[in-house]
Amino acid sequence: MIIIYGTSKAHAIKTQSVSGSTCPHCNENTSFFLSTFLRYAHVYFIPLFSMGKYSVVVCENCGAELKNRQRSHNMQLEISNMKAATRIPFYHFAGISLILFLLAGLFISGTFSHSNTVYTAYPVNIPSTSTTANTSTPTANYLAYPRTGDVYEYKTESGYSLFKLGTVGYDSLEVYFNQYESDRISGLYQIDKPDKYEAHTYQMAYSDMLDLYEAGKILDVKRP
Repeated sequence: MIIIYGTSKAHAIKTQSVSGSTCPHCNENTSFFLSTFLRYAHVYFIPLFSMGKYSVVVCENCGAELKNRQRSHNMQLEISNMKAATRIPFYHFAGISLILFLLAGLFISGTFSHSNTVYTAYPVNIPSTSTTANTSTPTANYLAYPRTGDVYEYKTESGYSLFKLGTVGYDSLEVYFNQYESDRISGLYQIDKPDKYEAHTYQMAYSDMLDLYEAGKILDVKRP
């Protein structure tokens, strides 16, 4: 594969005439053309980024170009003013802008894909005598096939509370416990809000969750 790259200069962005100086080449007191150019790097002739400005001074009489040391103080001042007044066009950054746009698109696409990933784990070694083996009810089905975001209603020593599943592994669960309790199971909806859950997680073995259900501690499972 051949990659074409290099640098190019734009046409003169600004040109003006300055008089009152003697040309060191033709020794005539004449006027000079002052021109400002822009240079940019390119790939496949698409401007990638700007490489700055430079100026050229040409004698109107003989057409010779003056080097930096041959330019008068007045010319140097005019050149500085021209460069300061010359703006770099946006298209000189077209290539780098396109690259950044593509990278941003890939990042957003990857983030969106990751945020929509559903982590599902299939439990292992479920006893055939367990009530969870019968997945005819929604709660039993949710217990048998836990999913990120499931909300569990469970009984505490003094009331009722909730915990929510984070990442679901093959034989373990990431759990966010709710910080509040309700004295009635019907009041749990009031604490089922994102800011009511703890920020850090706990690891729970899948078998421990089944034991809680068998012991009557887990009462119901809600799936958003």
